[in-house]
Amino acid sequence: MSITVSDLLIRVRADMDQAKAGLAEVSGSLGGMSAIGLAAGVGIAAGVAVAGVALTRMAGDFQSGMTTLVTGAGEAEANLGMVSKGILQMAVDTGTSTAQLTAGMYMIESAGFHGAAGLKILQAAAEGAKVGNADLGTVADATTTILKDFANTGITANQAVNALITT
Repeated sequence: MSITVSDLLIRVRADMDQAKAGLAEVSGSLGGMSAIGLAAGVGIAAGVAVAGVALTRMAGDFQSGMTTLVTGAGEAEANLGMVSKGILQMAVDTGTSTAQLTAGMYMIESAGFHGAAGLKILQAAAEGAKVGNADLGTVADATTTILKDFANTGITANQAVNALITT
């Protein structure tokens, strides 16, 4: 089962509400709680709230990036769910931020590689960028250039990235 950004936001909000309710209950039952204990409880609740706000912002940024793939790079709206899930999974698999993966996918989509084909190129570019300690957008752009320029040779994304790393 895959988790969508919306599911994740709902869970975080529910956890925040539960943490706030728990803090209020503890604070009320302890009545004479020390200033240090109260400050610690407030600090924990504030940390949860800040994390929730940050997560909400990141989810919004991710959703905006996915929309840009359709409006600016030519991805079919019907493929957006698959591409979104692929990027989220790739972030976990490669340890690359969704922001970097989205930027790389934008370069790939702009070069005319869409859907599953684009995700395969993104996977190779993300792995190559990690190995070469390089910018993912640059690696993705160079990879698509190689794929287009040498399309008649049957070169794959992995071979193109390996050639970049070797160079």
